[in-house]
Amino acid sequence: MLIIKDPLTNLNRSHFSYQHLQGEMLIALNKSAEALNLSNAEYRIMATLISLWNMKKGYAYPTYDYLINKCAMGKLTIIRSLRRLEEFKLLIIERNRGMNNKYYLDYLLSSTRPGFKYKPTEGIT
Repeated sequence: MLIIKDPLTNLNRSHFSYQHLQGEMLIALNKSAEALNLSNAEYRIMATLISLWNMKKGYAYPTYDYLINKCAMGKLTIIRSLRRLEEFKLLIIERNRGMNNKYYLDYLLSSTRPGFKYKPTEGIT
């Protein structure tokens, strides 16, 4: 079982629900969007990645085609926006040739909870 010390309440929690963590990421995205003056495209891509985030793996892994269709944008806009989001350190992209890229959103979680470290639960029984 995964035990996480919640720095805000100073309590041990056996788990955080997917919806709880996703909600915290959306709150952090809204704050970051305002502070960094994110474009509409960048905001939509981040919101989409948050909705696709896999709690067990700790990342999202959509294809470019999925992002193009879901966000209703061209491929160059997607690529340019992802590059800017990575420059802003809102996400980390692990590029995989021939496979889906992995998009880590850890910053969004750590920005709402100083000292919070999310550890994926994949492989933990």
